[in-house]
Amino acid sequence: MTHRTVLFRANTGFTQEELSEEQMADDSSFTMVSSNQDRQRSSDLEIKWLFRRYDDENSLNSDKKLDKELIEFWEKRGGESGYVDADPNWDYPHIDPTDPETFRQMISTESRGGFQPDPDGFVRDKDGFITRVLDRYSGAASQMTRLCPKCHNPLPLPDYGKYPILFISVVGITGAGKTVYLNQLLNRFATVIQNTGYRMGPSALAVNEVVMENHPLPSSTDDQTMRRPLAVSLTKKNDSTDGLTIVFYDIAGENCIKFMESSDRQKKDSTAIGKFIAYSDALLFLIDPEQVPIFAAPDTYDTTVKLKHVQDVIDVVNRIRVQLNTQHPNWDGIPVAAVLTKSDILLDRASKNAILRSQLPPDHPIFQHLSNTETQGFNRDDFYGIHRQLCHEFAEHAPEITASMASFAQKGYFAVSAITCGVENRFEKYQNLYSFTNENYKKFTELVSWSKDWNSRSPEEREHFGKCPVLDKDGAPISFPIDTSITAETASGIVTEIFAESHQGGYVDRIYLGLWEVASQSINPIGYPTAPPNPRRIAEPIRWILWKKRYLEPYFIPEPQPQKSFFMGKKKYENLVTMWAIQNETNAKHFYFEEEEENG
Repeated sequence: MTHRTVLFRANTGFTQEELSEEQMADDSSFTMVSSNQDRQRSSDLEIKWLFRRYDDENSLNSDKKLDKELIEFWEKRGGESGYVDADPNWDYPHIDPTDPETFRQMISTESRGGFQPDPDGFVRDKDGFITRVLDRYSGAASQMTRLCPKCHNPLPLPDYGKYPILFISVVGITGAGKTVYLNQLLNRFATVIQNTGYRMGPSALAVNEVVMENHPLPSSTDDQTMRRPLAVSLTKKNDSTDGLTIVFYDIAGENCIKFMESSDRQKKDSTAIGKFIAYSDALLFLIDPEQVPIFAAPDTYDTTVKLKHVQDVIDVVNRIRVQLNTQHPNWDGIPVAAVLTKSDILLDRASKNAILRSQLPPDHPIFQHLSNTETQGFNRDDFYGIHRQLCHEFAEHAPEITASMASFAQKGYFAVSAITCGVENRFEKYQNLYSFTNENYKKFTELVSWSKDWNSRSPEEREHFGKCPVLDKDGAPISFPIDTSITAETASGIVTEIFAESHQGGYVDRIYLGLWEVASQSINPIGYPTAPPNPRRIAEPIRWILWKKRYLEPYFIPEPQPQKSFFMGKKKYENLVTMWAIQNETNAKHFYFEEEEENG
């Protein structure tokens, strides 16, 4: 689309009942000899019918007016709630510039509220970008929403399309901390771009959830309904025409798996993740330390299973890219940031692991804050020290991930922490709020993972599957015959060693959890920060992506093209220019660490 072909949502909308009543009143006052006033009133009513609001899908109106494009788009992506809940004005009429007759009838060309439309009816900003029109009946020049002409969903920003757009997919399996990281990143985005030479323009980054002490952390990404992308426009501080728009799309890791598991084309489209991944300009891939053996807690349940989850998501995004983007089926030129989340726990892990402590001493940059006020552009040296160390750790202790990541030609490794203050996991039961100790929460998550993996395997596969990571309340092993799945019936009466406590008025109420309530995930613990959150290094992956895409300093400055001397032959000069181009390309790769990444 172009800025001339987007739709505009009118700020005025009439219901069919309102228009019908006015029609009846108009008919009753109609004179046998029509006056100019009658004709004018009739003409005005005809135009008002253009402003009739859309009906609800379930409306009993016999003469329904439906926004078919919007309904069809959401039919496979969450249904009516996908647009009604998120967009209170979804039913207001559209003003379509590609329909010249109705367009002219629905707009006003008179100056209003500080806006002066051009002769063609569009209102433009000082750079000539179309931002809105003035609808015929709006008394006040309120903000106007621009709509996609294909699906009729609101464009995420009032200046969307004015600048080059950088699409970034954010992927991570459940538990990787993706939602909390993204929340902290976007709510602090003004700090993220500090000293980058950019300033924030219009943004749609509000995730409507706050990360604060003793307040529940944001819930995981819902994999049933398509989430609306989050977007922000950045402009150079000295030039409003030089900018970019960043669009983030938060993708549930489970959606990646579901996309490839289904042979049903409609199901594959249901979450709208396919094309976004296929055409992404960059990828944020979040990894939980528990998925990497050297970083995982001691005696963690079957790390190989968690490693496979990482490999599965990498495999899926690769296959989606190949399947849907025939023009650019690989990730060449696409920065992929492998982000190790919750890195603050590594300090404690290193204190208990001599090998890890030698690699990650307390003064390692991973555990230090990087002040954006002291960093102009992107700090290559600081990044490369962490990148190289994590490359080594992954290659040494998680070669499976390293092998899977080889498909990403441009990758960087990062360690971030969205909170750093510690988290207590709580859940509600019997109208009380119960808390897990760290040890019991670890057992809880391991049992959830183990039971899910047990049920997903065949009897033959279960024969070689790891034993249950927790015991029952009496200290006896929990086991099942290989031909038996974990169900409400088979798990009946099995009480685990996992307990939680409620502290009220000096009284401690301890409850032990049954196997089925854990396996069925009827209990959903929520993390509560135990102190004011203090995010660490969360800006680095985004800054690295912007640097890789040449939006952020320091920029590579090529050697100037050699000049042809008077006595130099044409062939010799052409060879010289070719060698100059090859050398510049090599120097650029070295400057942006691409050679080291490929060999890392």
